[in-house]
Amino acid sequence: MRSRGSSPVIIREQWQQDRGFNHVALMSVEKRLQFFAECFMKGLIPNKFPYELRTNAEIYEEWGDDETTSTAARDDVMRIFGRKDIKLSDEECAEIHDYIFTKIFGADDIRELANEMIISQWLSFGRKQAGGN
Repeated sequence: MRSRGSSPVIIREQWQQDRGFNHVALMSVEKRLQFFAECFMKGLIPNKFPYELRTNAEIYEEWGDDETTSTAARDDVMRIFGRKDIKLSDEECAEIHDYIFTKIFGADDIRELANEMIISQWLSFGRKQAGGN
């Protein structure tokens, strides 16, 4: 996906049969995109959040692939998530925390999460323009 004048935003994941999970960490990519799009539409996650994540990924570009990197990257994403004006329920916040802990191990993972959220954000903008509140 590409918006005017920007670089492409790509997500890639192995295709999964929808297993009906409502927990973010267990959802298929399609369900996660819908979940995050809904969060953006309702103003539950600030629009700047995914872009701050993407910028943050650059910090970890030259770090090695070890437990120290994984811990630092996850802690950093959690710090950003924690200081944003997130209006999710406690249960939804806990689910996103779980998702971050299962997904984030370094720069590529942070960038992938940011891209997933950016695409979700574009989906929410499209739905708003189409009158889908």
